Amino acid sequence: MDKHTKIVISTDEIGVDGLQVEGLLDSACLDIGNDPRFSTEKDIEYTLLLQMLDGGLLISGTAFIALNCVCDNCLVTVEKKIHLEEIYQLIEAPIPREVDLTELIREDIVMGFPFKISCDDSDNCENYLALVETEDKKPVPEKNPWTELDNLKL
Repeated sequence: MDKHTKIVISTDEIGVDGLQVEGLLDSACLDIGNDPRFSTEKDIEYTLLLQMLDGGLLISGTAFIALNCVCDNCLVTVEKKIHLEEIYQLIEAPIPREVDLTELIREDIVMGFPFKISCDDSDNCENYLALVETEDKKPVPEKNPWTELDNLKL
C-alpha cells in the first residue's frame, strides 16, 4: 500500500464505475498535538470509493487505525483499535477539479476516539480494581462523632 501525507484526487480520474482508492495515510494528519491521552506511530489504513452522481460526488469507504490510549482509571497505556466501517460524504455540485479527502478521514477518525478509556472493553480496569480491593482491605479506624464534642470546654 502507498503511504500518503494527503489524499488528493483529481475528479477527472473518476470513471463511470467510480474510482477506488486505498492506502496508508500518515497519522500526523490527526493533529493529536499535546494531548497526553492519545498517541500513535501507526498509519491510517483506508479504502474509499468515489462515485459521480447527478448532484455531486459520493465518497464511501472504511478506515482503520490503532491508537495508544491512557486508561482513565490506572493511567496505563493500552492499544485501542478504531475501525470505521461506514464513511460517507457527499460533495455537492459544483465539484472542484481536485478533492482533498484527508480532512474527511481525519474528522471521522477523531470522532471515533473513545470518550472513556479503560484497559479492557468492559470498562472494568483490572489494575484499578486490584488497587481498590487492596485499599478496601486496609483497616479503617472507627471515629466516634461525639469525641470532638466531649473535648470542648464549655
